[in-house]
Amino acid sequence: MSRRVLLSRWVWVLWLVMGMFTWGVPAQADVREGAFEFGGFSGIYVMEGNQQLADTYSAGLRAGYFFTRDLEMEFTFAATPSEYDLPRSSLFAGLDGRDVDIYHFRLETLYHLPTFADRVVPYLAIGGGFARLDGATIDSKVDGEVGYGLGMKLFILEDLALRADARHIILFDKWIRNAVDSSGGIVKRGSKHYNNLEVTAGLTFLFGGGAKDEDNDGVRDDQDACPGTPAGCRVDGRGCHLDSDGDGVCDGLDQCAGTPKGAWVDAKGCPRDSDGDGVLDGLDLCPDTPAGVTVNEQGCPSDADGDGVVDGLDQCPNTPKGCRVDAKGCPLDGDRDGVCDGLDQCPDTPKGVKVDATGCSAFKGGVLEGITFAFNSARIDPRSYPVLDEAVAWLKSKPTVVVEIGGHTDSRGRAAYNQRLSQQRAQAVRDYLVSRGIAPSRLTVRGYGAAYPIASNETEEGRAKNRRIEFKILSQ
Repeated sequence: MSRRVLLSRWVWVLWLVMGMFTWGVPAQADVREGAFEFGGFSGIYVMEGNQQLADTYSAGLRAGYFFTRDLEMEFTFAATPSEYDLPRSSLFAGLDGRDVDIYHFRLETLYHLPTFADRVVPYLAIGGGFARLDGATIDSKVDGEVGYGLGMKLFILEDLALRADARHIILFDKWIRNAVDSSGGIVKRGSKHYNNLEVTAGLTFLFGGGAKDEDNDGVRDDQDACPGTPAGCRVDGRGCHLDSDGDGVCDGLDQCAGTPKGAWVDAKGCPRDSDGDGVLDGLDLCPDTPAGVTVNEQGCPSDADGDGVVDGLDQCPNTPKGCRVDAKGCPLDGDRDGVCDGLDQCPDTPKGVKVDATGCSAFKGGVLEGITFAFNSARIDPRSYPVLDEAVAWLKSKPTVVVEIGGHTDSRGRAAYNQRLSQQRAQAVRDYLVSRGIAPSRLTVRGYGAAYPIASNETEEGRAKNRRIEFKILSQ
């Protein structure tokens, strides 16, 4: 099995085991000043390739002491049994498989970072010591080593934690390549340092320490998330001061409890009102209101209809919300269609065009009621222009709409004549719309003759309905 696969599997198992103990652990479990720590561990020890030793496991014991909550000194003993891993072509292939036992003695400094989640304490480590080696060609060889890395403690009880560590180990002497040759001499091949990797997991136990309470708030220092709380302040279970009204003055020292949230207070926790308008500083959005002026809940002069002209000066006090107004507070209506500027979605509606509540043409397509032509002619009756102007306004308000202008006649006369007349009338309507600024590409025409009546052709009233111009939306 390759060292990469071996290491990755070990890391997966390590995290799986640690995750199984996440639930039900005291949320405040943490390391603490003055505590002693003892534990055991085992894991994987990966050798540098040209060291010619097989990757193996490492197991050992640790003992440490916390000088502060963050800083710990720790002694580690570890045993790493390995064996030579030499190619057959090597001069010393006969040593392949022979045992080489390594015993590590290290003193490390651990710096514990603030917890980033309940029960989880990460840390950094650096230290050094020596390694004693015993093997087929090595007799109690002592070699210096240094190491650095990181780790994490996951508390499963208040004083018991799972621990995971990773270290980069640097050995000072190239001792593994010292071997006995065929004449019994020792072969040395330089002094290059070796870089090894140690990944371990284990259990660790803390006892003692953590009993101090420097700020006398009832929460011991090793669990106090807010050290230095002023005397007299009431605190929560984490040692942080309580401030029920959120004014920045802690409960116990606050002489004006219940201050509205956001109000500015003095050192005693009592609110201020600099302009005397009844709205507290910090909540007053208009802190320099002249004396005697009526204000709203924000401390600003009231404007009931929200048009920007304050009450008392507003000559049109009930302006609909969103309308633009003049200096007197009265709505503006640039196109005089009855819908005020600001609410008018079609602000340039031609004069006389009927509009809906949005200020746009009330025309929505379909049959154009009121379009008439001279008898047996495609000449548009001028009385039809207002209706066509409404269609122009609607098309301008819908700049992406493409429509078909369909012409229809009643059933009197020959079919060919009716079809031609309906085509000419539809074309006349198109020409009028184009003359009013509608793009020709948005308009198509078609004459349907008498093929699609919408009423009976047996009565004059029905025939009048069948003689029509109809808009059909082809695309949006």
